[in-house]
Amino acid sequence: MAKVRSFYYLVDRLDCNIAADIRSALDTISGIESINMRLTENIIEVHSLRDVEEQLTIACIVAGTTLRTKVKKRDISV
Repeated sequence: MAKVRSFYYLVDRLDCNIAADIRSALDTISGIESINMRLTENIIEVHSLRDVEEQLTIACIVAGTTLRTKVKKRDISV
């Protein structure tokens, strides 16, 4: 059985409108358990069974922003 893991992504110009667009796009993807948007840090935290970087890249393009990079948890201030 697959284990749910956390993945962190840095997104340019993340605001309420862009976050809503990205969330609605990611809600259609199977395997995602939850999505946490950190607007002040421009970080999207995804709890899923697998890495969704490719799908998130497409969602960012549709929302009008850019996925900068994947971030490790230890590089994020808690």
